[in-house]
Amino acid sequence: ETSNESFPIIYYRGDISNNYIIYANFCWQIVRTTSTGGIKIMYAGTPSNNTCNNTGADLAIGKVSYNDTNEAPKYGWTYEENGEEKDSNAKEYLEEWYSNNMTDYTRELEDAIWCNDRRIVNNVFEARTRLEAGNPTLSCEKEDSYTVSSKIGNGKLTYPTGIINADEATYGGEVLKKTQTSTYINIAYSYWSMTPYVLNKNMYPNSKGMLNMYTFTYNAGIRPMVSLRNTAQFTKGDGCDATNEEAVRRVYEIKQRD
Repeated sequence: ETSNESFPIIYYRGDISNNYIIYANFCWQIVRTTSTGGIKIMYAGTPSNNTCNNTGADLAIGKVSYNDTNEAPKYGWTYEENGEEKDSNAKEYLEEWYSNNMTDYTRELEDAIWCNDRRIVNNVFEARTRLEAGNPTLSCEKEDSYTVSSKIGNGKLTYPTGIINADEATYGGEVLKKTQTSTYINIAYSYWSMTPYVLNKNMYPNSKGMLNMYTFTYNAGIRPMVSLRNTAQFTKGDGCDATNEEAVRRVYEIKQRD
């Protein structure tokens, strides 16, 4: 999906096993690039002997309910209650982890958009309608675009981190309510996405290899995501430095082969 000519959005899809990087002493999987040339990566555990091959619960930082009750509007990453803006359980859990593990790396991360698409059309979430039709998108309304800065999004984040949304999972190979063969998006583990399905349920990649949905009080995994700036440096296996531009080229080559 191309949003501009300078930085077309490209992504990994399917049963991909060579999209791991080690960053900040954690394993990450490359999900996609951004319209500013960054690379969104998703937490995949800790390395063992400098190798990343985790599955199941080891892919997440832990389990948590998305929110404390199953009432609308708690499908929001943040939501308003009695005139006060509150954070979801998932957001609090993620930001505490980031605060304890990632603040030394913030300067290397871009303030990317993390989309919590809450648009409702004819009493149905628009995300549900398009994903049931197999039509994901990476566009997002500004009020649902979670960012640190209010220049490009809603400015409601403390740190530049989020979790995957259902559209990104679909681009990666997941299908709503349909079991798939193996994709890198899900390795036999259930974890939250930011995308609501109905007023009391959010979508999530589940342990059976499909996009499913569950009530907010269900305990599912949290897999942090960050977006590396296009000026960040990667370390390749031969010890040489590689820029984000070279990493993006490798992502594109993988996508072309898929």
